[in-house]
Amino acid sequence: MAHTFFKESPFKTLISFHKLIEALEEIASTNIDYRANYAKALLQEIERFPV
Repeated sequence: MAHTFFKESPFKTLISFHKLIEALEEIASTNIDYRANYAKALLQEIERFPV
Protein backbone atom coordinates (compact mmCIF):
# COMPACT_ATOMS: atom_id res chain seq x y z
CA MET A 1 0.00 0.00 0.00
CA ALA A 2 1.50 3.28 -1.07
CA HIS A 3 1.12 6.21 1.30
CA THR A 4 0.92 9.73 -0.04
CA PHE A 5 2.17 12.33 2.41
CA PHE A 6 1.97 16.08 2.03
CA LYS A 7 5.27 17.90 1.99
CA GLU A 8 3.32 20.98 2.99
CA SER A 9 0.15 20.90 5.02
CA PRO A 10 -2.97 22.35 3.44
CA PHE A 11 -3.95 23.52 6.93
CA LYS A 12 -2.68 26.45 8.94
CA THR A 13 -2.09 25.82 12.65
CA LEU A 14 -2.97 28.69 14.96
CA ILE A 15 -2.39 28.43 18.70
CA SER A 16 -3.90 30.85 21.18
CA PHE A 17 -1.48 30.85 24.09
CA HIS A 18 -3.81 33.06 26.11
CA LYS A 19 -6.53 30.39 25.88
CA LEU A 20 -3.99 27.69 26.74
CA ILE A 21 -2.85 29.61 29.82
CA GLU A 22 -6.47 30.13 30.90
CA ALA A 23 -7.11 26.39 30.58
CA LEU A 24 -3.99 25.59 32.61
CA GLU A 25 -5.09 28.01 35.33
CA GLU A 26 -8.48 26.27 35.51
CA ILE A 27 -6.84 22.85 35.74
CA ALA A 28 -4.42 24.10 38.42
CA SER A 29 -7.37 25.10 40.59
CA THR A 30 -8.96 21.62 40.54
CA ASN A 31 -8.67 18.92 43.19
CA ILE A 32 -7.20 16.30 40.85
CA ASP A 33 -3.64 16.20 42.19
CA TYR A 34 -1.64 14.94 39.24
CA ARG A 35 -3.36 17.24 36.71
CA ALA A 36 -3.25 20.26 39.02
CA ASN A 37 0.43 19.68 39.83
CA TYR A 38 1.31 19.32 36.15
CA ALA A 39 -0.60 22.50 35.26
CA LYS A 40 1.05 24.41 38.12
CA ALA A 41 4.49 23.26 36.97
CA LEU A 42 3.77 24.43 33.42
CA LEU A 43 2.49 27.78 34.69
CA GLN A 44 5.68 28.22 36.71
CA GLU A 45 7.76 27.55 33.58
CA ILE A 46 5.94 30.15 31.49
CA GLU A 47 5.90 32.68 34.34
CA ARG A 48 9.42 33.78 33.32
CA PHE A 49 8.23 35.04 29.94
CA PRO A 50 6.46 38.40 29.71
CA VAL A 51 3.10 38.64 27.98
